[in-house]
Amino acid sequence: MFYLAGGEFLVDIGNIKETYKDFKKNYDYYKKIDKYYYGNTDKLHRANSLPNRSNARIYTNFMQKIVDTEAQYSFGNKVTYKALDEKHKEALKYIDYYFKPLGAGYDDIAGKKLVEFHLGYEIKYINAKGQFRCKWVSPLEGSMAYDSYGDPQFFIYVHTKKELNEKNEYEIVDYIDVYDNDYVYYFDDKFQLLDTKAHNMGCLPVSDGVIDGVKYTEKNGYIEGDKTVYRTIKSLQDGLEQNLSDIVQEITDFHNAILKTFGIGDLMDLTDEDGNVILDSYGNPIKKPPIQYDNDTLYFADKDKQDAQWLIKEINDSFIKNTRDDIIDLIYVLTSHINVNEKMQSNTSGIALRSRLQELEAKCKANEYAMENIIRARIECLFNFLRLKDIGDFDPNLIDIVFTPCVPQDITTLADVISKIPHEVLSNETKRGMLPNVYGNVELEQKRIDRETEASKPVVDLDQYMTHEEDENNEE
Repeated sequence: MFYLAGGEFLVDIGNIKETYKDFKKNYDYYKKIDKYYYGNTDKLHRANSLPNRSNARIYTNFMQKIVDTEAQYSFGNKVTYKALDEKHKEALKYIDYYFKPLGAGYDDIAGKKLVEFHLGYEIKYINAKGQFRCKWVSPLEGSMAYDSYGDPQFFIYVHTKKELNEKNEYEIVDYIDVYDNDYVYYFDDKFQLLDTKAHNMGCLPVSDGVIDGVKYTEKNGYIEGDKTVYRTIKSLQDGLEQNLSDIVQEITDFHNAILKTFGIGDLMDLTDEDGNVILDSYGNPIKKPPIQYDNDTLYFADKDKQDAQWLIKEINDSFIKNTRDDIIDLIYVLTSHINVNEKMQSNTSGIALRSRLQELEAKCKANEYAMENIIRARIECLFNFLRLKDIGDFDPNLIDIVFTPCVPQDITTLADVISKIPHEVLSNETKRGMLPNVYGNVELEQKRIDRETEASKPVVDLDQYMTHEEDENNEE
């Protein structure tokens, strides 16, 4: 254990080492998920490369497509923040201002990583310029430690550096940054404490997002808790790539036919560079294979004794297509996605498209809940930062976080529904939040409306009015 001056308890080095050990144990599995996301699959590497044969490998990266599509449905639209009381409407401008430097696509990129691993972390920190910042961390870069109640205890962030070893050779060395409620501890790969700094966030500045609340583990001797796209479709994607690769190799290798010849004489002997006949292990001359190229023509003296025919390998194309289609259908079924490339038979309205996405939307809710935990902790750290800077005192629980699915919407039908709901039943603010094209927070939209309303009011020039009134009196 380490202590500050005065004997204040800081951190248990044994727990840190155990968390780092678990991180390294799980690293290869999460690395495999990341490899599949980028199309680096097992089947393509296991295939044997044969000499003088086509070794074509067909990549069909369904995992990346489904992960990106699911993340886009969940986080493609900007997150909407709503204040639950009048005081916290003032906090919305700070949220917009301090989250903007994260980048326009920060939540979208983080969402893709969250869906890919079903797990993600975010570090909140104050940079050297005193600005509030966030950094997304995947399971390949860090791990959270929990107490017996499942509450976060501390977080380790693992990053690497190239350093010269005793042999004067460069090697990759791990450095471990440990975050708890008050401090950041900097360790080397031998767990020697290099430095300690206060992060001034007022809480653990790292939040975790766990989809469905379950994490990958093999503590019972088998894989459990992993509901990632990788785990769901790995074998199907392997099979599809193998199937497509096989048929492409068949066509490339033989061009669908082999030439058979009958009675056209002996084959030529195979010779070396010096013109000597090459013999096999039994002392017999090795013959050259009968290869036809450059538009060669075969001549036959007697067709009854000499002939050539094409040996065609008949491949059942329907069987191949049905197998491929079945695998693709299973991929979409098991991931609750739909194949948007399929042509719809009849109704193509927004409502019809939305109904097809109903199961996927239900699945995306779990993604949103995990991201909400991340963002709510981000808001809590921001409000602590604002309190530290004496800018304002706000409660993160009085800010509502709303996700708008990036799916087809029938605006005409939605507008008709909104117009029929009386104001006594639903406020204009809530109605405005139902519109998918209202990005950001609805409070900002209300300010725009108020500004436009004020600008449209007629302006009365009182000076001109008074002058006109005086002229009338003078005429009298």
